[in-house]
Amino acid sequence: MKTTNHVSSQKSFIAICLLVTSLLVNQKGIAQGVLNTIDVHPLNMTMEKGTTQAFLVIGKDPQGNTVPLGNPQIQGTGGTMAVTINPDGTTTVEYTAGQQTGNFYFEIWDADVTYPPGSPDTIWGSADITIVNEQSSELSSILVFPLDVTLGIDQSQVFIATGSDQNSNPYNITNPVWIPTSGGGTTNPNGTSCTFTTTGPEGTYTVTFRQEGTTIEGSATIHVTQTPELSDIDVSPSEVMLGADESQVFTVTAKDGQGSTIPFVTLDVVVDHCGGSITDIQPGEAEHTKEVTYQAGNTAGDGYYLEFYDSGVTGAPGSPGAIWGSADITITPVQAPELSDIDVSPSEVTLGAGESQVFTATGTDQHGDPYTITNPIWTNTGGGTFTPDGTSCTYTAGDTPEDDIITCKQAGTTIEGSSTAHIVTISPVLSDIDVSPSDVTLTGGDSQVFTAAGTNQYGYPHAIPDPVWTTTGGGTLSESGSHKKAIQIDNSTIVYTATENGVYIVVCTDSASGIADTANVHIISTGVVSENSLPDDFKLFQNYPNPFNCSTTIAYSIPGDAEVKLFIYDLNGKRVKILVDSYTKSGYYKITWNGLDDNRCEVSSGIYIVKLQTSIYSKTQKIMLIK
Repeated sequence: MKTTNHVSSQKSFIAICLLVTSLLVNQKGIAQGVLNTIDVHPLNMTMEKGTTQAFLVIGKDPQGNTVPLGNPQIQGTGGTMAVTINPDGTTTVEYTAGQQTGNFYFEIWDADVTYPPGSPDTIWGSADITIVNEQSSELSSILVFPLDVTLGIDQSQVFIATGSDQNSNPYNITNPVWIPTSGGGTTNPNGTSCTFTTTGPEGTYTVTFRQEGTTIEGSATIHVTQTPELSDIDVSPSEVMLGADESQVFTVTAKDGQGSTIPFVTLDVVVDHCGGSITDIQPGEAEHTKEVTYQAGNTAGDGYYLEFYDSGVTGAPGSPGAIWGSADITITPVQAPELSDIDVSPSEVTLGAGESQVFTATGTDQHGDPYTITNPIWTNTGGGTFTPDGTSCTYTAGDTPEDDIITCKQAGTTIEGSSTAHIVTISPVLSDIDVSPSDVTLTGGDSQVFTAAGTNQYGYPHAIPDPVWTTTGGGTLSESGSHKKAIQIDNSTIVYTATENGVYIVVCTDSASGIADTANVHIISTGVVSENSLPDDFKLFQNYPNPFNCSTTIAYSIPGDAEVKLFIYDLNGKRVKILVDSYTKSGYYKITWNGLDDNRCEVSSGIYIVKLQTSIYSKTQKIMLIK
């Protein structure tokens, strides 16, 4: 999401007030994927006066699915702009350079769902344009975007062609020629853009773009497949009973006539009579499924329901020929709070003979809220002694090595909580420190909480008597939570705030014993950084987290301007996802992969290869997806 950019004082905006939440609910009561980012390709271009360049604009939701811009608005400088909404859900901007040379730009946003650029929390995409009298370099290569797509019969895809000179700088193609495919569909060229519409038969085809009068060309591959026909939508569970404000995750699956799971085009949910709200829609654990999170309201009743359908394939539930699935929901009356659980802290201690420890019991109700324990009873299983004082208890270890279990119970019930005291012959001392997380990647300005946990010579948790946090640089440290508390089992925490690009170390040391542990911090930028902090070499950092479930962050550094490719492959060498394929300026970068392939389908669990490649550098690393 962009919140600042090159907005001049001459611009004036009319704010369009619209609801923007984690999900949008339209006037028909349908929950839809929300616009999260707007990507523009290419991001920058050098153009001669009077020439035209097409830019492809793609709106995306948090899961990386394409979200059409319902009401695209554009503003910019240096030339004229024409906007076209494409059949495949993307948008094309035709930018024609004016007669003034210099650096210019355009910005595009969806007026139906967000404010104009420069407003708080707005979402927009932009491209930077340099207009010159005459391009001083020569066209060297052509890139067609996207490079590889899979389409069903009667589907369309817009392709954009961009050029680069011999130094990998953007180059405007002045005499574009699209070469029709040998089959599979029809092409409709328009300058540096071209719309391909499939007609069949199934197969693999190529669309090629060439600079007229030269042999310089680029191409894209199109895989034409028979689109599976939606026959049914399964919802699990199909019936639930929930208390007020409780949540339920529904797994929604689209199936064809043979019962095979097929991907959704656009999953929508009718929420008119659901008694609550949809709070999240995410890819499911099984391939092509969706997980929809529902939160019940406060009004009890048994007539609530949800209806799920694919608006990209069929009409809304109840319309002629519509296909949908549903779930029935019963919301039970709000129950008065009552004691449900007791927690005794610390949950585990190590004590020498005669040593003491204060235990504290806290209660929670069935909703997880605090609840007073009105009549606590303390007991233990071993030879130690204790002095109860309401919900606290002072325990003194006996002389016999043993594990003594200390329990607090609410009188007249079976509700209880317990803690274990490990009684040892030699008093426990700090033996080791573990700092977690041990390796993180941060963007400048981000913060990370590090926790140091101590263990004693018996392998049990142990307080760090005098923790001292230090760092080799790159950021600042500030105290947090129980930092420097010497209470038994209490961990030490610190907040590290990143300020400078580079790789640094955070250290926690017990000043009394000298025992220490470290964590590595990689600090990067999401864009170009100042010259005095540019990277010295190419580097592909280890993704974080790894293994990962839903998404992972991949960081890399580029020491000089270059054409950069960052692709994901499976172990068979088949390309799965194009993360980056563009001209990139020197700097530190990071990008998130959400486990979707180039067709926006969820990939299966397993090991994948991430590859960073330029004309002079190539590096691969293994990453693991676990669902």
